[in-house]
Amino acid sequence: MEKHSISDIEKDSFGTSAPVSSTGRIYMALGVELVACALIYVNYDKLNASALGAWVPQSLLAPTLLGMSSACLAQLVNQGFLMKQPRRFNLSRLAKFGIWGAINAVTTNMFFDVLRARLDMQRDAVTAVLLDQFVNSPLCQLLFVIWHSIWDDLALGPLLRTTYPRSLKTSYMFWPFVSIFTFFVLPHGLMFPVNCIANIVWTVVLGVLT
Repeated sequence: MEKHSISDIEKDSFGTSAPVSSTGRIYMALGVELVACALIYVNYDKLNASALGAWVPQSLLAPTLLGMSSACLAQLVNQGFLMKQPRRFNLSRLAKFGIWGAINAVTTNMFFDVLRARLDMQRDAVTAVLLDQFVNSPLCQLLFVIWHSIWDDLALGPLLRTTYPRSLKTSYMFWPFVSIFTFFVLPHGLMFPVNCIANIVWTVVLGVLT
C-alpha cells in the first residue's frame, strides 16, 4: 500500500532546474494514463491468465502494470492540478513514482497472497486488518523512504527520523478505513485493484496537504 509525501522540489528528467513548460504535455500524459489504467483494470484477470503472465511469479503481471500505471496517474494529477505555478512536466518524478508503484504492487500483492494462504479471510478479517496496519503499512512506508533516498540521492538517516514517522502517522488517518473495507467486504480478487484506486486518492490527498 503506497503511503508517502510529495516533495515540492521540481526537476527535469536530467535532474536540473527546468524552464516553464506547457501543461499540455501533462494533460496529454494524464489522458494516456487514464486510458491505460482503465484497460488494465478491465482486463486484469485476462492479463494474469495470458502467456506472458504465466512467466511472472505468483501472477504478478497485472498487479505490477496496474500499480505502475496508477502511481503515474496520481503523479500526473499532482503535476497538472496541485503543484504550485509554474507547473512542469517532470519526467524524473513520473519515472520515480512509476517504478515505486511497481515495487509497491509486488510487495502488496504478495502480502495479500500470504494472508489468503494463512488465514480464513471471512473468519480472520480482524487479524488481517491488524497485520495490514502494523506489518504491511510500516514496511511499505519504509521501502518508499529507502527508494526516495536512493532516487533523489538523499541521506537515509534524516529521512528515517523525520519523513518516515510523519508519513506513517498521517497514513493511519486514511488506510485503516481502506483496510477494513478491503478485508470485511471485498473478495480476494478485488482487494489489490481497489487498493490501487485508494492509492490514487491517497496520493492526490497528500498533494493537497503538502
